[in-house]
Amino acid sequence: MASTMTKKEQIQLAKKEKKQKLQKAMECFKQGQEIVRAAGTNKKELEEGVEFFNVAISLRPNNPRYYFARANAYRSLGEHQRSFFDYSAAIRLDDGHAMYYCNRGVCLRKLGCLQEALQDFCKALELDATNGTFAFNRGLVLFEMDEYEAAIADFTATLDAGKQVFRAHFNRANCYRKLGRIDDAVADLKKAVEVDQRPASGHNNLGLALCEAGKYKAALDAFNAAVERAPENPTYLNNRGLAFYHLGKLEEAIVDLDAALSYGGADATAYFHRGNAQLAAGRPAEALVDLQTAAALTRKATAVARAGGVDERKGDSDDDASGSGGKKEGDGDDDSETSDESGDDEHTSAREEGDGKAGEAGAGGGGIVAARQQHSIGLAYQALKDPSRALIHFLEALNEDASHVPSRYHAGLMYHKLGQYPDAVRSMTAVLAAAGEERRVREARGLAYQAMDEHTRALEDFTAAIDIDPDRGEPYYCRAVSQLALGDPSASVDDLNEALARRWQRAEVFDTRATANLSLHKFEDAVRDYTEAVRMSPKNPEYLCHRSKCFQLLGHSEEAEEDLSTAIAIRGPTARLLYLRAIARYEQDKFELAVGDLKEALDLDVDPDELANVHYHIGLCYANSDDHEAAVAAFDEALSVEPRPPEAEHVMHVHERAKSLQMLRRYEEAIDDFNAVITHNPRNAHAYFRRAFCYKALRRFEGAAEDFETAKRLDPDNPHLVVNYTQIHDIEVIVLCAAGE
Repeated sequence: MASTMTKKEQIQLAKKEKKQKLQKAMECFKQGQEIVRAAGTNKKELEEGVEFFNVAISLRPNNPRYYFARANAYRSLGEHQRSFFDYSAAIRLDDGHAMYYCNRGVCLRKLGCLQEALQDFCKALELDATNGTFAFNRGLVLFEMDEYEAAIADFTATLDAGKQVFRAHFNRANCYRKLGRIDDAVADLKKAVEVDQRPASGHNNLGLALCEAGKYKAALDAFNAAVERAPENPTYLNNRGLAFYHLGKLEEAIVDLDAALSYGGADATAYFHRGNAQLAAGRPAEALVDLQTAAALTRKATAVARAGGVDERKGDSDDDASGSGGKKEGDGDDDSETSDESGDDEHTSAREEGDGKAGEAGAGGGGIVAARQQHSIGLAYQALKDPSRALIHFLEALNEDASHVPSRYHAGLMYHKLGQYPDAVRSMTAVLAAAGEERRVREARGLAYQAMDEHTRALEDFTAAIDIDPDRGEPYYCRAVSQLALGDPSASVDDLNEALARRWQRAEVFDTRATANLSLHKFEDAVRDYTEAVRMSPKNPEYLCHRSKCFQLLGHSEEAEEDLSTAIAIRGPTARLLYLRAIARYEQDKFELAVGDLKEALDLDVDPDELANVHYHIGLCYANSDDHEAAVAAFDEALSVEPRPPEAEHVMHVHERAKSLQMLRRYEEAIDDFNAVITHNPRNAHAYFRRAFCYKALRRFEGAAEDFETAKRLDPDNPHLVVNYTQIHDIEVIVLCAAGE
């Protein structure tokens, strides 16, 4: 047929076929557009639209609009790599069309190629400098590149162009939040919800910004609006739960976080925050379960992210949840891209509402998130009074994030609880270096120094704490304790008066002031303060014990015994309390009861430094009961104890044994003991006087006479030391005082 056609006819036929092909291509293109526009997110219909674009491109492969339309369809299907290839084909065919660069930039952003996306948006703006949509999309990329000031400029340009008003305010607010300009963020988000009250994300992010401003009541109102619009959104429920938490409405917080977990499934963030709410509500065991679940989910998510090569430092969301119920922040509209429609053949895809996601404190995010989780687990163990496990988790938090100051502070507190005071000091010193002057830290380090008996350093810390907050009573009390330990009871009383004036009215304050007054020999004041301490804390045996000592010094042994009996009834018998009550009973000549207490004390864990005194007082009780055989046995025990007591005490024990040996007529042994006493103190008149009677009994009259004269010379004002030799012939011994006096 063609061979019979003329050349002219062939040309005409070719033109006709070309026209038909172009017409067919246009028909397929338009049909594809109609299908895609009506498809929304329907995958089957979008794929049908792509098939029409495929036909159009096969018929007319040099039309950039066809590639552009198919690219938009691929983007709606989430096939960003194919979308990128088609946008690139469109640009190769027409490199002067700004929209092509803009949409390819959106695609590149989706693929994580931020630098290349930025170049495309810059090219789009070079071709159309006043296009607000292009500026908006470039702003999104700049935000993800942490170029917040530049992003703000682009979002402002978007607003100046009257484009994307809600989303421009919304995303500019996110930039302001990143820069710490919270008031500006709140203002932008308020404008966003004024422009369009429908998107829940606007109300949610307004709530987040208000939380950062510390305006939790207003934040709660904003979160309520978000939840009203999306009642099953776990993020919004989670954020409202945190607002309740900060307002102290812990049960309401837990209800919202329960719902967040119900709708959102196993979410580390919600478990983390519910755990913190449980902790604040005084339920540390329940809190621990939630917090450990959050940590396990985070470890799993982190492992998956690392296996997949995901950069944990850049996520869809922002995290600032710390300590017990940290605040949550949102990253805002992290999936907001748009393009203007530009004719019937332009297809656009835009999500008008951002996610406004809250901070995923527990769902990835690397060491900071893990540190906060470990810190909260540590707080739970701390509340459960398990300092060893608490310390493990605070140290693990520091292993994840060495700059996490709260964990270092709480690690210091746990070191103190465990008696590791140098480590406590080092921890608190590191906190001060990292965070600057802080009253609680100064007080905590001061207490650690105090426990180490480094009271001069403790004074410095407590004084610094007072300088920071002079209206707080506790540091005055703490400083008073160190003042007393350093031997300055007057300064201690002054500080304790300051503590009481600042309403630090605690039993320990009165107890310490009583002890200081005791040192100042203000016994009545001491009794009054000890009595107030006992009134405020009647079940504290220490205060009763302290008051008993004061009663003893005042000669009120009966009252001392009563206090010690009460202390024993409260705490149960201890070697120390039994010993002290025995002394009070001894002073009242209740020797049998005193011996009973002392022997019971020996059956318990007597302090080695007190052991000799226990045996010594048993000996005194027996001696004063004229049971000198038992007395000598007790004094022998006292003198055989190791470690040996101070020399003066040891000699006193020897002296009493000497007196009992004399009463048993064991004169040679008694003389040996008196010799030891006199060697220690050659001016002990009583020892010479009693030794003289031993010499007399052994008919060593010269030695006896010499000792009588020496005793009289050493204590000339004591008439009992003056003897008439002719009248003492039949007297075995003159007892000058009772045993122990």
